[in-house]
Amino acid sequence: MSRMDNDSLRIPGRTGAAEGIYADMLSSLPVPERLSPENIARMLEENSSYAKRRASLAKSADSREESVSEKKKGRRAGLSVAYRAVCAVAACAVLSLGVVRYMDMGGAALADNPVRGSSYADNYDELHKTFRKYYVDDSSKTLDAVMAEIEHSYNQTDSSTVSDSQSANEEPPRSEQNGVSPSVQPDADSPAGDISSQQDEGSAADESAGVRLPQLSGEESADNVIIQGTRLYVINGSSVKVIESVGGTMSYIGECAPQDGIYEKRTLERVFPIGDRLCVIYSVVSEEPVSVPAAEQSMVDILMGGLYPEQEAEPAYSVEIVVYEQQLSGGFVASLVTSQSGTLIDARESGGYVYVVTDYDYDHSPIIGVEDLDSYVPSYTINGYKSYILPENILIPQRVSTTDYTVISGVAVLEQGTPVFVQAVLGSEGKVVMTDSSVYVFGYSEADGLSSTVCECLDLGFGAAGFVGSASVSGVALPGGIFEDNGTLFIVTLESQETGLVTSVNALRKGALGMELVSKVSFPGAASYVSYDNGIVDISGSESYSADFSDPYSPTVTDYAHAVDITSGLLSYGDGYITLTEEDGAIYLQKISISENGLVLDFETVVNDSSPFSKALSDNSLIYTDEQNGLVGVPYGFFDGHDYCYRYQLYRLDGNGFSPAGSVETHEVDDDFEIFRAKLSGGILYVISDGRIYACAVGEDSMSVISSVDLIQSSYSGHSNW
Repeated sequence: MSRMDNDSLRIPGRTGAAEGIYADMLSSLPVPERLSPENIARMLEENSSYAKRRASLAKSADSREESVSEKKKGRRAGLSVAYRAVCAVAACAVLSLGVVRYMDMGGAALADNPVRGSSYADNYDELHKTFRKYYVDDSSKTLDAVMAEIEHSYNQTDSSTVSDSQSANEEPPRSEQNGVSPSVQPDADSPAGDISSQQDEGSAADESAGVRLPQLSGEESADNVIIQGTRLYVINGSSVKVIESVGGTMSYIGECAPQDGIYEKRTLERVFPIGDRLCVIYSVVSEEPVSVPAAEQSMVDILMGGLYPEQEAEPAYSVEIVVYEQQLSGGFVASLVTSQSGTLIDARESGGYVYVVTDYDYDHSPIIGVEDLDSYVPSYTINGYKSYILPENILIPQRVSTTDYTVISGVAVLEQGTPVFVQAVLGSEGKVVMTDSSVYVFGYSEADGLSSTVCECLDLGFGAAGFVGSASVSGVALPGGIFEDNGTLFIVTLESQETGLVTSVNALRKGALGMELVSKVSFPGAASYVSYDNGIVDISGSESYSADFSDPYSPTVTDYAHAVDITSGLLSYGDGYITLTEEDGAIYLQKISISENGLVLDFETVVNDSSPFSKALSDNSLIYTDEQNGLVGVPYGFFDGHDYCYRYQLYRLDGNGFSPAGSVETHEVDDDFEIFRAKLSGGILYVISDGRIYACAVGEDSMSVISSVDLIQSSYSGHSNW
């Protein structure tokens, strides 16, 4: 029987008392001199014959992203991270310079100025001409192929020793970079002199003997239950089970499950309960045979069972949106099934509308003529009827360098007949940022000796995506260097100037002319990683810098204060944090706080000392907290000598520490019944496992089960203690 493996951590974290210094891990990556950002840029230039040919086409044309979780010391201690992005310096140069098959703005607009040339197609003939002009059917001559070679060369260094004189990830000191100093543009003061680097300042945990910190995975566990009103929507694989709860008395209503075809496989991606309907999004992979060779079969083949010729399959990717309605007789039926080409990028719900964005990679089939829409226009289906996106709904950037699409659809879930509106942006490959109100589609431009990152902005509303405008900023966007916060779009770019490599933070906002660059801060050198936290952008490379964009129109350069956040992943509670830790075969629940002297252990209790296990040890977000009522809930399990016991223990926390306040317990042999989460809704505490849900009433010092619902059949014939 499988058990939770707390050592399978995908993101480097702490080991014990906050020993995971992320900066050290990044700096230890072996990168020889031949793969430095400067040499990679030189390699690209030497392999850019295709890029030059494509740029010449653009000139003659008539039209048209591991995160290191960190917070700041002092005034920023304890603040939640709004966004975290991490990238290694060499990989940064490889991948950023590799983002080459996007929109080409050509010389139509100067870098850092709004681009107004993007427009919708007038007809299919215009779209067809644009498509043919930039369609390339020789994949060996694409820059994607060149970048694949560079990435392969870079990956080979993983098992090699750095033999170059320059150490791994080390860049020339600032004094050797032609004296470039940080600059702030426009209309922002730039402090004179060098900015002090304060890397690896240590952490409060170093001064806090006896305070244990958990080994967290860095990622929160998937939440498989959505509660809305009196209904619980339980995600079970690719199906959604719907449960009605009236005062804690639960009853099973029905299940919404996909219908796979013979050659199709559907994977559930997102679930949106809206009113009395349920909108579910599936990724679909279709491998329908495309050819059946007519080879003769010998008698031996027939005798050995070779009655059917070999079949070749070409996978096709699409995204399916299904709206389910409850029938009067019970159960659910799909009232709308719509699909669109491509792979899922993101999906959002706003005001009863569900917006879905996909990346559609054109498959390079032959282009015959304008009438052959399949060869150059994305299609979609509504209840089985196929349609093509209308030309007036396809945005063509001013310059196009690829024939891939970003497809955006809006579904009016609650409207009569459930209208669907589908649009697309030509010349993109899935580098997209989606918010509740906007979609930003990014591309790469290389013309007249300038490398730029371009952005098409579309606003979401009433099921449609309306074009707002375009913008272009100098340099190539770094992986993980694009993020949006409160209406401000940040693009961190790397570019080569006369003074050397320069990393810039560009802040853009919507204005009267569409997307406008409102400020820019530039630093010398290439970034080894970028992080964003509550308006503060940190850039770290051979030197480290920080800029405060709290006022995006007037950023200021500040002292860099990178430090490992020892409280990242812990649960905020009152003036401190709640955490679950393990030591010597026992699980401890702790309440800790931070003082000037470091971490302080306020209270601690032994949850279980019988070699227990708990998913909450690697993901503290599974701990239930209710500050208003002073409650803390912990899921865990243990082997009692006969079978597995899964328990959810509730504690009351006051000035004297933790005291038991009731529990739910069950004995099972299946992992699916391991309790891992609790949610409070309508005064009822729902205790959740993949196999069963309990509805509980919580008293002053007790917890009682009102009802329970089995999601799967239990194979245990024993007993349950409530």
